[in-house]
Amino acid sequence: MFNAWKSFQSLSLLHWVVISLSLLLTLTAWQVSSRIAEEKAGEQFDHQVKQLNELLRDRMQKYEFALMSGAGAIRASEGGVNLEMWKRFSEVLALQERLPGINGIGVIERVSAENLGDYIAEKQQERSYFRVHPSHGGDDFWPIVYIEPEASNDAAVGLDMAHESNRYQAALKAMRTGQTQITGPIVLVQDEEKTPGFLFYRPFYQSAEVPPADQRESLFRGLIYAPFIMSKLMEGTLANVNRLVHFRVTDGESRLYSELDETRGDNYDPTPMFETSYVMDMYGRQWHFNVQTTLRFETFNAGKQPTIILVSGLVINALIFLVFAIMANARRRAESEVVEKTAELQESLNFINTLTDHLPLTVSVWDSQLTCRFMNAYGENWFPFSKETAIGQNLEQMLGPDLVKERSKHYQQALEGKSVQASASLENRKGEIRDVVVSYHPVTLQGERCFMATTIDVTDIVQREKELEVLNAELEEQKQEAESAVTVKTAFLANMSHEIRTPMNAIIGVLVLLQEAGLEDHPRRLVKKAFSASEALLQLLNDILDLSKIEADHIELDIHPFDIEALVHRSVDLFAIVAEEKGLKLRVSIDPATPNRVAGDLLRISQICTNLVGNAIKFTRKGGIDVRIDYRAESQASGYLQIEVVDTGVGIKPEDQGRIFENFRQADESTSRNFGGTGLGLAISQRLALLMKAELTLESDVGKGSTFRLLVPVGVSQDDGTVSSSRTGRPIHVFHYGFRANLALLEDYRVHWRLTLEAVDDMAQWPGILESIAKVEDVEDRFFLIDVEGTEPSLLDSFVTEILTDPGRYPLWAILIIAPAGDWREWAADFERSGGHMVFEPLTPSKLFEHFSQRHGNKPDSRGGGKPQFDGLSALVVDDVPLNCEIVESYLSSFGVNVQSVQTGDQAVERLEQRGFDLILMDLHLDGETGQEVTERIHGCANANDSIIVALSASISDHDRMTAKVAGMQDYLTKPVVPKDIQLLLETYFEDRRSVVYTPEVSDDSGVSNDTELAVTGVAVTGMPEFISRQAYDRLFSDDRALFSRCVRSFIASSAEMVADVRKATLAEDARHMAHKIKGAAASIADTELAQVAGLIENAQEDHTSLSMLPQLLNLLLDHSRRLEQHFGLIASGGNVAETDAELQIVLSRVKTKLGGNRIAEDEDLRVILNHLIASGEMKLANQLRQALEVYDFPLALTLLDDVPLEG
Repeated sequence: MFNAWKSFQSLSLLHWVVISLSLLLTLTAWQVSSRIAEEKAGEQFDHQVKQLNELLRDRMQKYEFALMSGAGAIRASEGGVNLEMWKRFSEVLALQERLPGINGIGVIERVSAENLGDYIAEKQQERSYFRVHPSHGGDDFWPIVYIEPEASNDAAVGLDMAHESNRYQAALKAMRTGQTQITGPIVLVQDEEKTPGFLFYRPFYQSAEVPPADQRESLFRGLIYAPFIMSKLMEGTLANVNRLVHFRVTDGESRLYSELDETRGDNYDPTPMFETSYVMDMYGRQWHFNVQTTLRFETFNAGKQPTIILVSGLVINALIFLVFAIMANARRRAESEVVEKTAELQESLNFINTLTDHLPLTVSVWDSQLTCRFMNAYGENWFPFSKETAIGQNLEQMLGPDLVKERSKHYQQALEGKSVQASASLENRKGEIRDVVVSYHPVTLQGERCFMATTIDVTDIVQREKELEVLNAELEEQKQEAESAVTVKTAFLANMSHEIRTPMNAIIGVLVLLQEAGLEDHPRRLVKKAFSASEALLQLLNDILDLSKIEADHIELDIHPFDIEALVHRSVDLFAIVAEEKGLKLRVSIDPATPNRVAGDLLRISQICTNLVGNAIKFTRKGGIDVRIDYRAESQASGYLQIEVVDTGVGIKPEDQGRIFENFRQADESTSRNFGGTGLGLAISQRLALLMKAELTLESDVGKGSTFRLLVPVGVSQDDGTVSSSRTGRPIHVFHYGFRANLALLEDYRVHWRLTLEAVDDMAQWPGILESIAKVEDVEDRFFLIDVEGTEPSLLDSFVTEILTDPGRYPLWAILIIAPAGDWREWAADFERSGGHMVFEPLTPSKLFEHFSQRHGNKPDSRGGGKPQFDGLSALVVDDVPLNCEIVESYLSSFGVNVQSVQTGDQAVERLEQRGFDLILMDLHLDGETGQEVTERIHGCANANDSIIVALSASISDHDRMTAKVAGMQDYLTKPVVPKDIQLLLETYFEDRRSVVYTPEVSDDSGVSNDTELAVTGVAVTGMPEFISRQAYDRLFSDDRALFSRCVRSFIASSAEMVADVRKATLAEDARHMAHKIKGAAASIADTELAQVAGLIENAQEDHTSLSMLPQLLNLLLDHSRRLEQHFGLIASGGNVAETDAELQIVLSRVKTKLGGNRIAEDEDLRVILNHLIASGEMKLANQLRQALEVYDFPLALTLLDDVPLEG
C-alpha cells in the first residue's frame, strides 16, 4: 500500500487532465446512446401497431371477398340458391383452411309478413325442421336460410335478424347502401361461451351491379353473411405473428376483445414502455383500439449498448489510472532491479562455465584471426594447453598448420554466418587416433564476428553402426526366407484346395443324388451321415483357407448396396429347418426404422452372421434363437447396422470369453468333443469384422445363454426408404389365431402399416370371419392369419380339407398360414393353387408385407417348404468332367430350370450360336483352354448379350477370381457346389422369374371407371400407358387409386414448368439439375421410363452428354404428359376443339361475358379453350387458367384469357 500511495502522489497534472477528459467523454456517449435506443424502440412500437392494423384489415378484406364470391355464385346459378348449391360453394371455399377465424358463411333473405307462411312451407319442403325464430311483433322478417357448416351453426338456421335492433339496423344499412356492413357487438346464438361477436353482411341484388339508391330496396334479393366470434377471429388473424404488443378493441361502450385485463401470463407488462389509442372505421362501425407493449417488447428493445458504453468507459478510465500508477512505480523499481540483474548475470555466467566444463565434448570460441576466446575443461583432452592458458592462443599452435589449412574453408563459412559440420580423425593427448564430429556455428562476441566449434568423440558410435549393418544384412536375409515360405504356403494351400475340392465335388454331388434316390431307411441314414461328415470336412477346409487368406492379407471388401431381406435369407433362412429339427424357435426381429437397403460387403457380413447363427443353434439345446436387426444413423448417408444373435444355450464362462476369438480355441477342451467344430469360425468372424472396421462383441451368462453383437458401418440412400415405409394402400384389418412369439412382429408394424389387430379365440369362428371378409365394403382390406405354432394340427388339417372341397365359398386369398420351416402338409399344394397363402418361419416383415400388398393374388412362398421354381429359365453348364455336369444339371433341374451341358469351349460357342441361355456356368479349368478364354469368345455371340455368366472352379485363388471378373463373368462359385449355392445364385439374379400367378379382382362398384382401372398384370398397369411400371406402382400405391390419381394430376400441373426449364437449360449443370427434378417427379408416379432417361442425364460424366440428351428427355416428358392427360380426361382426344380462329373467338367472347358477370361459364366452352391451349403447347397457361376457375378467381381468369393465342 505504501508503494501504491507513493505512485498516486507522483502522478502529474497531465495525467489527471487525461483521466478527466476520458471520464467526460464516457458520460456524453452514454447519454447519446440512451436517446438513440429509446427512439428505435418507439419506431418499433409504431411498426407493431401498423402491422396489427394491416393484418386486421387484410383479414377482413379476405372475409369480404368470400362474401362477394358467395353473391357472385348465387347470381351465376341464375336459378336461385338452394341447400345443395350452397354446400358445394362452401366446400370450394374451404373455410377452415383458407379463412381461419370465420364461424361459417350463410344466406339471409327478406320476407314480408303476408308471405311468411308460404315462405316457411316452401323451405320446409327442402328441410322439414326449418322455422323462423324468435317471434316478434314486426312485419319485416330477415331469416337465415342457409349457413355452412350447418353442424356447428344449426342454432342459427331460421334466426330472424329483425328480432334484435343491432342485427336489423346493420342489415337495413347494407341493403340501402349496397356496401358491406358489420353489426355492433352481439352474442351469437351458436356460441355456447356467450363471448362478444358480430355479423358481416354483403347485400346482393337481382342485377350484377349495385342498383341506384331508389331501386335498391325493390331489387334487393338478400344478404350473404358470416358470423364471427371476436376471440376466434383474433386467433386466426394473429396465429403466426410474433406478439410484441397487447391490445383491446371496443365498439362504443361494449368491449369486443381485450388482452389488457385478461392476460396475466409471463408476457404481460403492467408498466408498458409505450401505449397508444386510436379509432379505426370498420365497415360502418367505429372500433376503438388501446395498444401497449409487452414484456417481450421491452426485452427485445431494452438496448444494452448505453450500459455497455458507460461500464466500458469507467473500466477504461480505471485502467488508464492504473497504468499511470504502474508506470510511476515501475520507474522506481527499474533502478533497484539493475543491481539485482547484475548479480544474477554473474551467477548465470558461473553456472554456464560449470556446465560447459562438465560436458563430454569440447566447446571453444575463435575469432576471425583464429585466436581462442573461450575453451571448456574438456578441451584439455585434445589440446596441449589448459583451459586458462588456451585463451589468446592461435589455432595453428594448437592443431598444427597442416590441419588448420585443411579445415580453413569450414572456418570461413562459419565466419560468414553458416553452420557447418565435418567428420575427422584426431589424435588426443594420449596419442590415440579417435573419430570425431566437429560442428562450426557463427556467434558474435562483444560485437566481433566469431565462430564456436564443438568436438564430439564418436569412435564408439561408429563401431556400433558397423555392427548394426551386419545385423541388418542378416535380418534382411531372414525376411526374404520368411516371405518365400509364405508364398510357398499360399501356393501349396491353393493347389491342395483344388486337388481336395475336385473329388469332394463328386462325393457331395453323389451323396445329394443318393439322398433323393428313395433309398431304404438304413442306407439313407448312412448316406445322411456321410453327407454330414463331408459338409463338416468342407467347412473345415473353407475355414482354414479363409484364415490363410486373412493372414496373407489377400481379402478385399466388395462394397455395394444390398437388401436387408437378402442378408436375412443368406444368414438365417438356411438354418430354419435345422433349428426346427432341434425343437428350437428361430425368430427374426427387424426394427421398423431400419433402411430397406444399405451399402456394405454382403458376403462378409452374411459370413459372420451365418457363423453366429450356426453356433447359436449348435450350442442351444432348448429355447430359441433371436436375430435382431436395427440401424443407428450417423449422418444422412451413413450409419451402423447392428445385428444381435441371442440364444438360450449353455453360455460361456467369463474366463473363457476372451479366448474364443483366437484360432483353434473354444470355450474349453470339452466343447469340440460335445458339440463339434474347429474353433476357427469366431476367429475368422472377428478378423472379418476388423477388416470392415466393425465391432464384434459378446455378452454371456453360464446356463442362460449368449448374445453376440455385430456393429458394422454401412452407407444408406434416402430414396430407398425403410422396411416399414412401404405403402399398404387402405387400412388393414387382421384377424389372427394361434399367434405367440410372432405376434410381436404384428405389433411392431401396427402403426406403420395401419393395422387393426383382432385375436380369434375359437376355431368355430373361422367360417364366419371368412364370410365377413368376402362381404366387407371397399374401405379396408381384411386378412385372416393362422399361426401353426398355436393351432391344433388335426383341427387345422380338417378345416383346410373342408374348405378345399368348395374353394369358391370362402376368400382363400385372405388366408395366410405361418408354418414351421420344413413343415409341409398334404393339402398345401391344393391350398396354394386354390388361392391360399403359406409362409414359413422365421417370419419377417417382407414375407408378411408381400401377402398384404398382393390382395387377391397367389404367390406361394417356397423358401421354407419346397424348393422355389424358376419355370422358363434356361441354363448352359460348361465343364469337361461329365460327372460335374450331371450333378449341376440335377441341381438346376430341381429348381425348374431347363438345363443343357457341354464339355468344351467350341461346343459352348456352337450351342450359343443356335440359341440363347439366361445363365451360363463356366468351369475355369477346361481341357486345353481356360474358362476366361471361352468367356471372351462367348461375348462375341449375339445370343449371349443378356446371359449371366458365372465362374465354376475348385480354386480359391484371388488371381482366378480377378481374371474371371476381367473376362466378363458376373459371379464366382467354388466347388464343391451344393444345392443351396445354386438356389442363392438363382434368387440373386432371377428373383423376378419365380413362378407367380397374380390375378387381381376389382369389384364392379369400386367407383373407378373402366378407362382408368388400375388392375395390375404383367409389366405395366392395365388400362394405363405402358411406361407406368407395375412393380413401382405396387410399391408406391398398392390399392390406393385416389392417391395415384392425385399424384398424376400434380405431375401434370408441374410438367409445363419443367418443360419450360428444360428448354431454357444451356449449361450442363442446369441440365443435371433439371434431370434430377424430373427423375424424382417421374418416380413418384411409377414412370420408370422417364425416370431412367433423366437419371442418365443426371449421372453423365461428360457435359456434352448431358446436353445432347436433353431433346430426348424433352420429347419423352411432353409425350408422357399428353398421354396421361388424355387418359385421365384432362383433355379430350377427339371433340371439343375449335376448328377455326373465328369459332375460338366466339367461345372466348361467350366465356368472358359469363365471367365478367361473376357467373360460371359452360363446361363445354372451357374444355374447348383448354384443349386449344394444350394443342398449342401452352400447358403452363392451361394449368393457370384451370386453377383460377377452380377457386372462382374470375378476375385472374379474365386476364389469362387475354393471353390465349390465335393461329391467325
